[in-house]
Amino acid sequence: MKRFAIFSLCLAAMFFLNIASTHAASPGYWAEIYDELSYRTTNFGDDNVNVKASDFLINTLVIKGGLRLDVIFDNADEDFLYFDIYGKGEFLFDFLNKQWNDNVFSNNEKLGGGVRLKYEKRPASNERGVYFSSEIFSEYLHLYKSIDSSKEVFYRDINHDDARAGFNMWSTYEKELNKKQIEAAREKKEEVKSLLLFSELYGNFSYHTSNFATENQNDYLILIFSPKVGVASELTGKNTPAIKQLNEKLIPFLLKPGIYGLLEYVSDIRNNEWNKNPYSNNTKYGIGSRLLFSKPSEKKFSEYSEFSI
Repeated sequence: MKRFAIFSLCLAAMFFLNIASTHAASPGYWAEIYDELSYRTTNFGDDNVNVKASDFLINTLVIKGGLRLDVIFDNADEDFLYFDIYGKGEFLFDFLNKQWNDNVFSNNEKLGGGVRLKYEKRPASNERGVYFSSEIFSEYLHLYKSIDSSKEVFYRDINHDDARAGFNMWSTYEKELNKKQIEAAREKKEEVKSLLLFSELYGNFSYHTSNFATENQNDYLILIFSPKVGVASELTGKNTPAIKQLNEKLIPFLLKPGIYGLLEYVSDIRNNEWNKNPYSNNTKYGIGSRLLFSKPSEKKFSEYSEFSI
């Protein structure tokens, strides 16, 4: 499996590099950090009559970074194409201490690397609209024990290596529902808070050699489709440009409380018996609320954080 993973990464790297090198600028460096700390009542675990698993406090940290080649577009202010070679680390830890909180699937490290060809389309500066990102990727990860020695439950019969390749996409959209009121208020130099309709869409279609499942249960082709739609309001920022610039200096974050509905559909398209596992074949839906903190940057750095229920 390791040989297959190394071979697939090398093959993908040669393919992507051949595309990127035709228009590539000088290489640069990049990093992405995602962190989520969340309390979960059940984590959709087994509902055993004798032992009902409940109460999880899980932190998920994903760090990715490496070398980047920029492919030049005619409209470089809004459209970007990257070829990335990267290292990746995924760290999961459950802070609670009941028996089921020691489960390997919420207490582990995955380390590895990969390559990707990534496209981004961003709205024009200071305008709302559609942000779209998609990538073709190939990567390899190895599963390790939790960094905390107190978490000792580690299943010996699961695969510790996974090579994966496929397609990722992420899109966001914002539209002002009270745009006419805002434009009228600007003419009078008055403030009207924006009422926003927003949507987010995540999609993934990828092949996994093992998906870190039980040994000898290989070959997974997983589809994930997850939309979110809601309304939000902005709590900071004036509508007149001069005051808004001052506000951005005094208050570095834009606050957006909102409510939303969400759906997550997961399906394994392969037909082996283990491909019918409910963890890779399910549909989740519900509602939520969030307070979003964001400070986008037009160039190199952006900040985004969210508190949600």
